[in-house]
Amino acid sequence: MPLDVPVLDDRRFDDLVAECRRRLAAHVPEWAGPSPGDPVDAMVDVMAFLAETVIYRANLIPERQRRAFLNLLRLPLRAASPARGVLCIDALPERTLPPALASGTALAAGAVRLSTAGELQPLPLSAVVVLKRRTDADTLAASGISAAQLEESYGGAVTAFTAHAPILGHDPIELGTAVDHSAWIALLLPPRAGMAPLTARRLLAGRGINLGVATRDEVPASSGDAGAVESGAAERTRSPRQLAVDLIIADPDAPAAATPEQRHATIPLALERIADSSEGARRPGVLRLRLPNDLGTLPPPLQEDPQYIGFGDSPPELPSAADAARVVAWLRLRSPDEPTLALAWLGINAVEVVAQEERRDELLGSGTGESDQVVRLRLGDVDPASLRLEVQELAGYAAWQLVEGFSGSRSDHRHAVLDPKEGLVRFGDGVRGLRPGAGARIRAARYRAGGGALGNLPAGTVKDLVAGGRYTVRHEWALSGGTDGESVDAAERRLSSWLSHRDRAVTADDFRALALACPTAAVERAEPRPGFVPVPTLALARRDVPGAVAVFVLPPGEPALAAAPRATASMLREVFDHLASRRTIGTELYVLSPAWRRLAVGMTVSLLDETARERVTAAVQAAVTRWLWALPPGGPNGGGWPLGRRVDGEEIEAVAARVDGILAVDQVRLFTPVAGRWQPLANGRIELADYELPELAAVAVTLGTGEPPAPGAPPVEGPKPVPAPVIPAQCCPSGGARG
Repeated sequence: MPLDVPVLDDRRFDDLVAECRRRLAAHVPEWAGPSPGDPVDAMVDVMAFLAETVIYRANLIPERQRRAFLNLLRLPLRAASPARGVLCIDALPERTLPPALASGTALAAGAVRLSTAGELQPLPLSAVVVLKRRTDADTLAASGISAAQLEESYGGAVTAFTAHAPILGHDPIELGTAVDHSAWIALLLPPRAGMAPLTARRLLAGRGINLGVATRDEVPASSGDAGAVESGAAERTRSPRQLAVDLIIADPDAPAAATPEQRHATIPLALERIADSSEGARRPGVLRLRLPNDLGTLPPPLQEDPQYIGFGDSPPELPSAADAARVVAWLRLRSPDEPTLALAWLGINAVEVVAQEERRDELLGSGTGESDQVVRLRLGDVDPASLRLEVQELAGYAAWQLVEGFSGSRSDHRHAVLDPKEGLVRFGDGVRGLRPGAGARIRAARYRAGGGALGNLPAGTVKDLVAGGRYTVRHEWALSGGTDGESVDAAERRLSSWLSHRDRAVTADDFRALALACPTAAVERAEPRPGFVPVPTLALARRDVPGAVAVFVLPPGEPALAAAPRATASMLREVFDHLASRRTIGTELYVLSPAWRRLAVGMTVSLLDETARERVTAAVQAAVTRWLWALPPGGPNGGGWPLGRRVDGEEIEAVAARVDGILAVDQVRLFTPVAGRWQPLANGRIELADYELPELAAVAVTLGTGEPPAPGAPPVEGPKPVPAPVIPAQCCPSGGARG
């Protein structure tokens, strides 16, 4: 239990004034006491004010000692984390391309400074996304068309579709709803472009093109998935996934006198993929592609006969707001590894941005030749990965490497230690770590600094480049991930746990504390399980295995129905990397996501006032949701529902009975999903395995007595059903629903 820090002197201004007056009355009895305008009374106030100032400074001594202790332990405050995201920078409609934007280009949104994290060649193009959305039999019948008529019109089996253009940034791009599981991207010239599409194709030949993609949320890790495991153990990683983008051109071998079907035939050309920072659309990022060098000579797809627009592998019909005469090229985006992938946003001329300011060639001072020299960067909250530190030597500037400490440094190692929060750089003492020579200039060739929750900007906030130029900024996807830096009070609260584990994971408490302290992942709860090995699956896990430990982690979240705080795959990887470097040799480490058991609760109650039914029902639902929540303040002890603890209907009855406005709780029943329906449990309890947590999907509160009814149909787990990916060519005849 922490000890209270005593206040050295708790006297305040009024106490000091009263004490002075008592002393005056005792030593100067002839003084008549305080009166308006009395010089003695004014002097008492002045002395009390000065004494209170001295007391205030004396009471800061314990806080100063705690901060000095933090400095002695070399336990720096955690720096702020910057928000990150993707935005688009377009070129103005001119006959030539503007200069490319280098990585580190500055943008601003009010007081928030941002910089690009990659290069970009803005192109005078816009993008329209179109899906070949499947048309069901009812919709066909409503249009006066039957499947037999379509087959007769095209001379074979077809699958009907309707061209659908989602509003980018608002509507999801669900490839699973398309008959070909593809998103068709039309690259168009702006309305006032000073060139024709053929001229644009020649100008863009061999150029790079940046497609930005984003998902509504990161892909959650499957139950028991581990970001990584020790080499030699069964590896549990995500399945591979890539985005394939093809340039669609007309078939050059199609004869001029061919049938309309043959004239509309196309050939896909796979574009060269330079990089994909989205990791297969698992997070907001940029897919960098290169257009062919002979783009100007490649024939674009033909779209002259309305009946065959979109037939087979040809591009679909553009929406009425887009001018087909301005189309420069058609691209097709697919995910062969996950045909039903759903994107939340897609944009051209995209570049990653980070809510930090980038500085270059900043002179930090000169070497003194003394041990443990410290220099300061002009900005705090530094990104350590971005800092390039250089010190002047005889042959010019030499790069110095950042390390966590000098324990492994020799006298000739160019090593330095960075305090990211304060922006302080400390050099070695000549024995462990080289000292900068006397008079040698020290500079930061490049670094990014800043961050915090202020950088979590909604879409439409960033509008201009700092340097201006021939560009326009489109900010269509929000920036996220920014967190404020650590305060001294927060550092003091983690001081005791740090002293217990010394940044080394040995005991179960060490693994818990270090997982919660992971600087790159927001971990709200961590539950270590020594001896737990989830191989081959959680259900067949082995226990009490010497030298093994599994850590179940959960991200932050607010209590809600059907919203369990699931860890993402990237979170598991980051926590694993953080713990792996701090475990003892030979420890077999797993970082896992718990398995979730879905359930529903039904109850019949009596109310004190039936006119307050909605308010009381909502309060009961909130109380039960909070009781079964996996994070604080859930669970019987307020620390989240314990792993493996059974769910008992009698306990839920007691929780509901404590809600204001409840007269009595007649019955409580628990339900589990079976074959798409809620199945009641006869014994009124659910036994959980030691790797499971409950996920409450529904709470049904009914007035009266008797058995409570089941809630509505349980939510469908996993992805929504989608059409088969192998689909024949299709379209509709004129007068029908055209693609």
